[in-house]
Parts: sequence; structure tokens; C-alpha cells
Amino acid sequence: MGRPVKNISGFKFHRLRVIGFSHINHSGRAYWKCVCDCGIEVTVSGRDLRCGGQKSCGCLRKDNMSGLKHGKFGTSIYKTWVSMLTRCQNPNTPAFVNYGGRGITVSAEWLSFDAFYRDMGEKPFPSAQLDRIDNNKGYSKENCQWSTPKQNSRNRRSSRFVEVNGEQIAIAALIEKYGFKNRNIIYNRLKAGWPIDKIISSPARKWGNKNV
Repeated sequence: MGRPVKNISGFKFHRLRVIGFSHINHSGRAYWKCVCDCGIEVTVSGRDLRCGGQKSCGCLRKDNMSGLKHGKFGTSIYKTWVSMLTRCQNPNTPAFVNYGGRGITVSAEWLSFDAFYRDMGEKPFPSAQLDRIDNNKGYSKENCQWSTPKQNSRNRRSSRFVEVNGEQIAIAALIEKYGFKNRNIIYNRLKAGWPIDKIISSPARKWGNKNV
């Protein structure tokens, strides 16, 4: 029998975090499943992890060859790129079910940080979030923009939209635009079947114990 394999699950080696045991090859060398900082999963020998023989899924070499030499590694914009890849490509992350799990992908070009950074640039303000214009399409230059957290939350699948003058608008935005102080007014009117023009034009009133 060979030597017992030391469990290194959870350990991180450079850009690779070990997520579980894979197998032992014919030479008795243990291999481990790892997830890279960029979200890609690879299988690496324990020896290469410990000795630095492999430090990433391959993205580190690409970054160095690009001339970037990661002046952006660890920065906010780099973490945004990593998070995008992770939620679309790593089934072990909780967010995967709402992204990669429902077919949201990252364009082939944006698998390179350089290309992503070239298209999106620096965040225009510290709290800026990467927002997909069409929430049912993937991440690409054509479908992404920088948004405030409030704007981004309105674009989530859980947001409810209504049509006003031919435009789809989130209820949260409708409440703000038309100055409703009580959001229940909008929901109560929608539930009662009011047409949208009447909803936004009628003053608030009390009806029983409800605001309508």
C-alpha cells in the first residue's frame, strides 16, 4: 500500500485553490481538483502545487505574455472580471445556478482579462457594477455597461417590469420616477388590474386598510 494522501482541500497555491481529491496516477502521485482565480477548473498534481510547478490554469502565463504582468492583479477591476468568470463557469459557487446554470456565458474574447479591460476600462466610480443590458444574454462588449448598485438591482430577473409608453420599466424605477411614497400603492393597483396609465395618474387614497 502507498503512503496515505494528505488532504489539502481548501489550501491555496498561488492562483489555484484546491477543491477536492481527483485520483492517484500509476506512479503513485496524487492529483487534485483546483479552481483558478479566473474561475477555470483544472486538475494538478500535489507536487506541482507545493513546488510551484503550476500556479494557475494557464491564465498567469497568458497575462505575462500579454505584457500586462499583472499590474491589475488583485485590483477592483480584476476582481470584477474574476467574479464574472466564476459565476458563469464554476458550478461550485452558489451564484452559478443563476448564471452559468441557466446558460449565461462569457464571450470567448472576454476570457482574456486584457480584452475585458480594453473594452470596459476602469470603473467610472468606486461602487460601479458590471451590468448586462439584456439580462437573458451573456457577458460581452455589446451587452455590458457600468451601473450603480441601484440600477443593477433593477435589471435582475427578480425585478418586475411594466410597460409605460412602449418602454419596459422596473417597478422600482416607476415608483421613483412618479414620486410614490408608498410602494404598496403600485402593487395594490397592479393586483387590482388597473391599467398602467391610471396607476401613474391617479392620486393616492385610502380604501379600507389598503393604500390605493
